[in-house]
Formats: sequence, structure tokens, C-alpha cells
Amino acid sequence: MEYAVITFNSISDALTFEKVAFSEASFHFNLIPIPREISSSCGVVARLAVEDLKLAESLIEAKQLTVNECHILQEQGKRKLIRKKQEQ
Repeated sequence: MEYAVITFNSISDALTFEKVAFSEASFHFNLIPIPREISSSCGVVARLAVEDLKLAESLIEAKQLTVNECHILQEQGKRKLIRKKQEQ
């Protein structure tokens, strides 16, 4: 299973993303605890389908939302392989 996550610099940034995306986005996402493969610190990420990542990036740019990084995770059994999304 493969999915995308968007990391944030703060909980406040994550909640701002959530508020804007719930009211204006045409994609489904959930805020979840940050996977430990990305960071051992506390925090949340937005989890969404890889196909919806471009829509999310467009919303982030249009609304000038603050995010940290985008990653694509692939689950293999109990392990998660991570790829940092490259800018295109």
C-alpha cells in the first residue's frame, strides 16, 4: 500500500491546513501521528492518496499554507519505505 504524507513545522500549521482543506479541498485526507520512520518527535501529518498529492500541493500554493515536506510511504509488511517527494 502506498500513500502520501505532508509534514508540518507545527501543530498550528497542521490545523490551519486541516481547516482550509476541509472547506475547500476536493480530496480526502486524515491527520495522523507522524510515522516514526519520518521522525521520532511528536506531531501530526496529513495522510492522503498519492494521486491527490498534486491537488494538495496546488491548494498549499494557492492559499500560501506553511508545510514542511511531502513524502511517499510504501508499506511492506510491518515496515514502511519512505521516499521524499522530489520537486518537479
